[in-house]
Amino acid sequence: MNQLRQPKLGEPAFTIPSGDGDRLFHFGPYGRHLETTDAVTGVRLHAFDYDENGRLLAIRDADDRATTISRDADSTPTAITSPDGQITQLELDAEGWLNCVIEPNGAEWGIACTADGLLTALTTPNGDASTIAYDELGRLTRDTNPAGGEVTLTRSKDATATTITVTDGEGRVETYLRETYPDVTRRRTENNADGSQAATYFEADGSQVRTTADGTVTRRGYAPDPRFGEASTYLAETVTTTPGGLVQTVNVTETATLADPGDIFSVTRYAIDRTRNSVTASTVYDAATRTHTQTSPAGRESVSEIDAHGHVICGSRPGRASDYFSYDAQGRLLERRQGEANDPEARVTSFSYDAQGQLTTLTDAENQSHQFTYDANGRVLTSTRPDGETVSFSYDANGNLRTTGSGLPLLHILYHLLASNHGTTTPH
Repeated sequence: MNQLRQPKLGEPAFTIPSGDGDRLFHFGPYGRHLETTDAVTGVRLHAFDYDENGRLLAIRDADDRATTISRDADSTPTAITSPDGQITQLELDAEGWLNCVIEPNGAEWGIACTADGLLTALTTPNGDASTIAYDELGRLTRDTNPAGGEVTLTRSKDATATTITVTDGEGRVETYLRETYPDVTRRRTENNADGSQAATYFEADGSQVRTTADGTVTRRGYAPDPRFGEASTYLAETVTTTPGGLVQTVNVTETATLADPGDIFSVTRYAIDRTRNSVTASTVYDAATRTHTQTSPAGRESVSEIDAHGHVICGSRPGRASDYFSYDAQGRLLERRQGEANDPEARVTSFSYDAQGQLTTLTDAENQSHQFTYDANGRVLTSTRPDGETVSFSYDANGNLRTTGSGLPLLHILYHLLASNHGTTTPH
């Protein structure tokens, strides 16, 4: 467990689990994040590369596909390149904060920051600007959207409580109250604009009691991870009581079997039992076979097998033929086969991709093909069905879908300045 404490600068490499125990974060001796792995399967999810000065150069995924950061002679970041070659350009201001993001298709997002790096304005490719203001301590006080709508935040504080009041442009007021008591318990209360109230009470042992506006009470209790102890916890009990008196209880137990009891990372078996109102289902991971087995309350088993990269390569469920999956070197799904390889009745769906890693053709088990084309940002431009009919799509500078349809007339989608769908029109 020594590896889970906070190290001193220059100490050997160390590992910290995520709060829920699902991930492990591996750090080098100087605090650089080197890898993230799945805490149960051991599969590497991400790896991080740095230059000699400790600046991030690349992030690699489970298939070793790298997203790279380009830097100039001064080590200033200038671009981010995806594993398939799409380039997003970056521009920084005189203080070194992000000033502009240029998408692969050339669309520009403008960014303004204070000298301390707080975001003060965001301008979309359409030219619509949002602005943000802060108090002297850097806390948010105002957010103004492109349409002129404004939300303001004010704070008040005493010895035990902090209150945040949020007022929107139409005068609706919501308040958020956070209270801390001498016994280290806490209470968070939300008073909504319609007069309703919800509250969450945080007990000293980490459990929580949530009361929603309709009177439903949910109690959540947590238990220490079987490998990492209190460094990570999982939701062990949830009891929900409705205003009408109905009660649902869910209990969860997690257990780990280790090849070496002294090595908390040597998991050979990990089991999760979930009981809902006395009915139990389970999930078990077996490291030797790389299989996840789910057992329903009725005893039916579903099994999935993963490869060294974490991809599902086989799945079986009661009453149907097994599914088999194959991938290319980049981890992209190439084929899904339902049935054994030598089964003439096996149903096969295949997938093909372009140089940018985008799905271009999907051929189903009836040998019918669906085809797709994309713009420079990876958005679908056309979708061609097996009958040959093509559905086209177009977008505005912000990336919002503007038109869609096959042939004419096209369906036009309207947006207001907040980029939410405002309506549709179809020419007569």
